[in-house]
Amino acid sequence: MRHLLFLFIIFLFPLFATTPYNLEGIKALNILIVDNNDVLTPAFEARLKERMKKRMDTLGIASVKEDVGAISVSVRALKMQKEWVIHVCLSVGEEALVKRGDKKVVSYVKTYVYDDMVQTKLPELEVQSVVMEYLLDEFIEQYEEDNEE
Repeated sequence: MRHLLFLFIIFLFPLFATTPYNLEGIKALNILIVDNNDVLTPAFEARLKERMKKRMDTLGIASVKEDVGAISVSVRALKMQKEWVIHVCLSVGEEALVKRGDKKVVSYVKTYVYDDMVQTKLPELEVQSVVMEYLLDEFIEQYEEDNEE
C-alpha cells in the first residue's frame, strides 16, 4: 500500500508544477507561421497572423520589430485516408547567452513550447481553433503570471 501511495504522489506531483519557461519582460515578438506540409493557404496564414497580433497587442507585446525573438506556429500534417492528423506547436525563440564550459556563446533557443495534436477533415479550421482557443490562451496565461507587478 505504501508503494502505491508513493507512486501516486510521484505521478500526481507534475500536475501542480509550474512550467520550466519564463516569459518575464517580453515586450516584442515577431509572428511566424511555418507550414511544413503546405496544408494552409497564404490567405489563411495572413488572417491567423493578424488575429494573433491583435491578441498579443492586448498584452502590450509589439510585433514586426527587428532584433527581437519570434513567436511561431509550426504545423505538420499527415493525410490519412479521409482525414488529417495535425501537430500544431506554438513556440517562442530568442537569442540567449548559453554557458558552455568557461565560455558564453550566443545561441538561438526555444524559451517557450506548447503543442497539440488533432485529427480533422478541415485542417485550417482546426489549426485556427487549436492556436486561438488553446495554445495562445496558455501562452497568454503564463505571460500574465510571469509579468504580474
